[in-house]
Amino acid sequence: MKTALHLGFPKTATTFLQNQYFSKHPDLHFLGTPFVSEKMCQLLEGDLRTKEDIFLNLDKMKSDVECEIENCFPLQKTGNIKVLSYESYSLTDSFHDTNLSRSEYLRRLKYLFPDSKVILVIRNQLKYPFSYFNTILKGGGTLSYKNFLKWSLTHKDNNYLPQLKYDKYIDLVHEYFPKENIKIICYEEILSNYQEVLNQVSDFLDVQKIEVNWNNDNASMSYLSYILRRYLNKVIRYDCGLERYSLPTRVAGGNGIGWKAYYKHATLKFFEILDKTLKLKAYKPSMDSKTKNELINEFKDSNQRLIDVYHLPVDKYNYPL
Repeated sequence: MKTALHLGFPKTATTFLQNQYFSKHPDLHFLGTPFVSEKMCQLLEGDLRTKEDIFLNLDKMKSDVECEIENCFPLQKTGNIKVLSYESYSLTDSFHDTNLSRSEYLRRLKYLFPDSKVILVIRNQLKYPFSYFNTILKGGGTLSYKNFLKWSLTHKDNNYLPQLKYDKYIDLVHEYFPKENIKIICYEEILSNYQEVLNQVSDFLDVQKIEVNWNNDNASMSYLSYILRRYLNKVIRYDCGLERYSLPTRVAGGNGIGWKAYYKHATLKFFEILDKTLKLKAYKPSMDSKTKNELINEFKDSNQRLIDVYHLPVDKYNYPL
């Protein structure tokens, strides 16, 4: 079975790749996300990401995944490639993840899909925090961007920042998959010429090239939406804004939970329509020099390794060096 794994990172045009390329390509069978079935969701999100080894039978899981693929794609052709795109394999978060490591995710993926090709997209770490902040705000967060940056640096040993030392994760991927089966892309390359990048991905997967349209499904919010969202999130709590021990709107391997899930999606659509109707510009706050220098010092050695070891053009896109 030919397979490909798109492992993230989050905030690197993942939704675009899923909606416009993986799910529409005639030579690809898209397993998710969104997952092709509830059973596949339970297996590749719920079980793979949350079950400890003592509760997980990988042989049975592999058999179940293969059976579910046959059920979902009964008319599959021999040459079709099964694609799993799931960004949370590469970056974990404290709201929805267990204590399983990213290395353990890779070990399990290698067992399930041993001959996979792997696609990984990285992004300038100076641009990453605001995009990540947007996601948290849309998920119920209440901090201002300034305080979010302060929190990110104060607790950098226990949040998303260390996971953005991409060389460490790329090293891990190379431990499980051969070099020729790994393709690493800079997010900035997608912004510059997405069609050329997709053509390269098609060549990498050995499938036909297709033309797609750019669609930014996760556009930044306006300043008005930013203010209104923070206010509403303080009043109505869900996901990132929940008190301790409260259930989020969705758990790994399951669908949305109750009214909070509907409320979350309704507010996403409302603010999207508000910004488009009023033709409001995206809110892009600046980063003070002290914070910027701290981030540069945090990532410069890692990014230099991306150049020296993996020959990635991160200097061209002004990654911290």
